[in-house]
Amino acid sequence: MLIKGNQVITITEARELLGDESVGMTDEEVQKLIEDFDLIAQYTIKLVQIFK
Repeated sequence: MLIKGNQVITITEARELLGDESVGMTDEEVQKLIEDFDLIAQYTIKLVQIFK
């Protein structure tokens, strides 16, 4: 499975989507959240392709 490492959303955009949840988060924490969710999404897409 090839996992892409390109940025899918900016930290500013992520903070807008997260709203109040991002108030106490550092930029590094938001970036880690972006990376984690992107990895989960890519993995899930690959699983769906395998099982369909």
